[in-house]
Amino acid sequence: HNRETYMKIAEAKSQDGKWSEVIANLERSLYYARGDEQKIAETNGWLGTAYFRTGEYDRATKLLEDLTRKYPDQIGLSLRAYGNLVKYSREKRKTGDLERHIKDVQRYAEALIRDGKDQEYPLLHKRVSQIMSMGGYAAEAREWAQRAEQ
Repeated sequence: HNRETYMKIAEAKSQDGKWSEVIANLERSLYYARGDEQKIAETNGWLGTAYFRTGEYDRATKLLEDLTRKYPDQIGLSLRAYGNLVKYSREKRKTGDLERHIKDVQRYAEALIRDGKDQEYPLLHKRVSQIMSMGGYAAEAREWAQRAEQ
């Protein structure tokens, strides 16, 4: 087997809701992703989601927070990780975690803008607005949406 095979098996198992089997296949696929930051970040992002689905909140949170710290240049994957962190912390009513993730994603986006990296990801403002909205932060969501229109 290679990484793609394990990823395809994981995808099929996820469609059947067999999240513990998804996790096992994703963990195997990581072995084949060594040295490829994009593949590692992608796999870890999906693993985080799978851990959330199996109720392993703390493990998922740690993995996705690590992803955002280790792979900030993977903008789309980092934003997806922040989106999942916001979604699940809100669902679990973990207010402290939710507030921290909301601040972190805004700091991350501001740093991208300051460094001119928002040019690499034209949907940055819109995506951050969606994450704010998902977290229940309507005023911040509007603010980011308005910035997207400028």
